[in-house]
Amino acid sequence: MPIVLQMNNVGRTFSTAAGELTILDNVNLQLSSGDAVALQGPSGCGKSTLLHIAGTLDKPTSGEVAILNENPWHLSAEKLAGFRNQHIGFVFQEHQLLPQCSVLENVLLPTLAGFDRDVKPLKKRAVELLEQVGLQDRSAHRPAALSGGERQRVAVCRALIHQPSLLLADEPTGNLDPATADTVGSLLLKMAAEHDAALLCVTHSNDLASHFPHVVQVENRTVAFSAVTN
Repeated sequence: MPIVLQMNNVGRTFSTAAGELTILDNVNLQLSSGDAVALQGPSGCGKSTLLHIAGTLDKPTSGEVAILNENPWHLSAEKLAGFRNQHIGFVFQEHQLLPQCSVLENVLLPTLAGFDRDVKPLKKRAVELLEQVGLQDRSAHRPAALSGGERQRVAVCRALIHQPSLLLADEPTGNLDPATADTVGSLLLKMAAEHDAALLCVTHSNDLASHFPHVVQVENRTVAFSAVTN
């Protein structure tokens, strides 16, 4: 399987009034298409920082990052934004849906950057994604008319609209009741597998992590993980 995400000896430090603060140190992580990894660890251990680096939202202080064999930090800001939009999908703890837009419009939001693209196949894909999560009858509704679990299902669809190679989720079930969290977590795994995306999910939930084939702990600001590739 092709390698989607490669991190070699990645570190991240921040300058503070008290000196340098090390958040991550010597992180080695490799994900291939179809891999699904739950990332766990205590609050403040660097899980979200690692996810932000994987998503090109934050730049490492040291080490190397490659996504689809491309070093994203060698790209211009404009090209990096396009690369991120095309190849990386995000699901956050807060659904981040725009309240003034319909469900269908929210799913299509990542496609708005490609003004020269044919919108018909993208709209068809959005409708198909909503069908997969059982929300085809809610496509014209605004987010306020949906339950928390339904909003997160819309967020999953939005993350998958471009068929990303890398799907990143940060506490995607953190605001949901246990039954709804189980439904959304199972859906996230199922759809990532169906779209052959590499899935990296930060979660405090042991219930959600138990559904993942790989669970990795962030310990002493470091991670070492490489899934077996075929």
